[in-house]
Amino acid sequence: MPAALTDAIRDFQSQPLKQSALAFWNGLGYSSNRTIELDTSPQTFAREFGIELPLIFCEIALLFQLSSDSIQQLRGQNALFAGEFEASEEKSYIFLALQLDDSQTYSRTQLSSFARLLNKPFGAPVLLLIHHGDLLSLAVVDRRPNKLDQSRDVLEKVTLLKDIRLENPHGGHLKILRDLQFERLDASNWEQLHRAWKGVLDLETLNKNFYRELSNWYFWACQKVEFPRPKTDARSEAEHRAMSVIRLITRLIFVWFIKERDLVPDALFQRAPVEKLLKNLAPDDSTYYKAILQNLFFATLNTDGNRGWREPRDSSFPDPSYNTHTVWRYKSLFENPGDAANYFNQVPFLNGGLFRCLDKDVTPAGGGKRIVERYDGFSERDDNPLSVPNFLFWGEAQTADLNEAYGSKGRGYSVRPLLSILESYVFTVSENTPLEEEVALDPELLGKVFENLLASYNPETSTTARKQTGSFYTPRPIVDYLVEESLFSHLHRAAPDVSETALRALLSPLPEQNPDLPEAQRVSLIAAIHGARILDPACGSGAFIMGALESLVRLLGKIDPKNTRWKKQEERAINSIGIPEARDAARLRFERAFARDNGDYARKLYLLERCIHGVDIQPIAVQIAKLRVFIALAITQDIDRADPNNFGIESLPNLETKIVAANTLRAFEKSDQLALFDAEIKELTEEMKARMLEYFTCYRRTRKLELEAQVEARLDRLGDYIEQSGKDQKANAQMIRNWRFYDQNASAPFFDREWMFGAAVREGFDIIIGNPPY
Repeated sequence: MPAALTDAIRDFQSQPLKQSALAFWNGLGYSSNRTIELDTSPQTFAREFGIELPLIFCEIALLFQLSSDSIQQLRGQNALFAGEFEASEEKSYIFLALQLDDSQTYSRTQLSSFARLLNKPFGAPVLLLIHHGDLLSLAVVDRRPNKLDQSRDVLEKVTLLKDIRLENPHGGHLKILRDLQFERLDASNWEQLHRAWKGVLDLETLNKNFYRELSNWYFWACQKVEFPRPKTDARSEAEHRAMSVIRLITRLIFVWFIKERDLVPDALFQRAPVEKLLKNLAPDDSTYYKAILQNLFFATLNTDGNRGWREPRDSSFPDPSYNTHTVWRYKSLFENPGDAANYFNQVPFLNGGLFRCLDKDVTPAGGGKRIVERYDGFSERDDNPLSVPNFLFWGEAQTADLNEAYGSKGRGYSVRPLLSILESYVFTVSENTPLEEEVALDPELLGKVFENLLASYNPETSTTARKQTGSFYTPRPIVDYLVEESLFSHLHRAAPDVSETALRALLSPLPEQNPDLPEAQRVSLIAAIHGARILDPACGSGAFIMGALESLVRLLGKIDPKNTRWKKQEERAINSIGIPEARDAARLRFERAFARDNGDYARKLYLLERCIHGVDIQPIAVQIAKLRVFIALAITQDIDRADPNNFGIESLPNLETKIVAANTLRAFEKSDQLALFDAEIKELTEEMKARMLEYFTCYRRTRKLELEAQVEARLDRLGDYIEQSGKDQKANAQMIRNWRFYDQNASAPFFDREWMFGAAVREGFDIIIGNPPY
């Protein structure tokens, strides 16, 4: 069957649309004589069913209608004629095929809108094959009863199997198609078939399968790896390994997502090219993680400008590249270092902190010689204990003893290498919405995976987490509901001139619900959005952060489609910055953002900078929330491989100033006498705000270090004022001095909105979205 399936897919390149589509469905076991003979011109279809079609529709083929009678015929249960084509019959599927103009590409939202349009004339759900260029997509339109009139139904979400390659289809796509084969489904009528199709295309099932495989690998890897562990690290060895493995997975999966946009060469994850790059890929060695992944993470994705190899140390001088993370290392492990450099130089600089090497120089408490605390172990020193064996990434599936991890006895667990797991699933960079779902792993699904891994790492939830598959994540419908209601409440209060009806329509995910507002109301809403201060005080992997971001971006797209009002609003905010250097830096990045803007990028960037804040007590959870935001920003930029300036990619912001690791259950206890220093503290917080505002989009490493030092100096001064405010304030003062907003391994034992997020939230937040106890 796999060869026949790939042949049927490939035939779309050379055979007529209707013939190819019928052969495709026949190959999966679906056919019916319930049809009407029409030519494939869009004009004929439009005339027959009374709808207007866009010019990019080149052909439309009505294939057949599948009902319970047709299904019984396929089962050989009767040989009676299954009836004539009936467009209004609800309990059936209408099979269509659509040929689009090949001169452009199409987003998931566009394909979904085409499926909705073609479903309107029919009472039954449509199964639509869409062909353009060298890609094929399958769209399934679901319907539900109208809540007000049970005799009618309404279009609900569109589920997509998107961008199946005609040549060499992805294995994940082929697996889903094989699971949709009629002979594999236990269906004797339409209702049973409908349930079976929904089961195969269910994202929750996909997520659980992926989580099960990744969870097995995670517990297996925790037994096999060794990462450097500083003496100052108070965690146990098991906790340290768990954190290190989760961080490895986080970084690699982010790379896997951006690989979907061709920002990282596939060859770096394929066995044959890697075997040519490396001298040795023996299972027990760590050459792949060290030479490929560490160089990709730290010295490529996190390095701007002049990339190159670490120079050999001259024994008569101090090593100039000691603990320098912006140079490629392990040159001796490559057959031809020039080939590796060619691959690495195809990757843009992304910044953002996710790939910041955590090895750092520190001065021991009480003074003394500076030392290096190593967490990542990006070092060629002989005493580097780092070990991440190649068999964790390559090779055959193994049977591992994970009984202690899962609380079981005598079981053997099948574990595949990590790259094999990732290669077997389809990934999409666009987060799914209530109206459209792609049967692929999206960042929101990975949030579920990571929250379960974090729960298994957390001693309070570890026992429960290791026995479950998804229970620690707030369901998407709950996120959407809470976000919409919160935004409605705030915007209705902040922009009272906009009617409730109009505001509800604007917050709806349906693009057609877009009332024509007067200019004054549009300006009022833009100002209300720009001034909104939103906090998730226990953000986890960022479900509510992403929900708020997506809802506000969609709202801005409706009321300001050309981004002109949003741009003016942000320009006014930049002109009001009091510190000249900070104002100049903000204006420069403002010009870059809007010069390269394709609509959503500048919306997302300044919503994150002005409006959205997150806190979580677990540093690694904060990193995962950042990952989802980074993906959301990365997918909204156009890539220009001919552009020598980072391929036209704007570097990612430093979200350390917007999503922080802290304990929101403990407010900073301030002495009453601290009010004596109000003027001085206000000046300090304004200075910190300006520097952290610049830090948000600063990408030069040297400037970032300067800004970090400047913020630290002001925290030290703040600590002095706190210490002077009372005899019992010394410990609090030291707590402030020790807080480092950029430290990915630390979590502040307190929370203070103004000191952590700046003077803009001095009066508090407009919206606080809390996670229910799911």
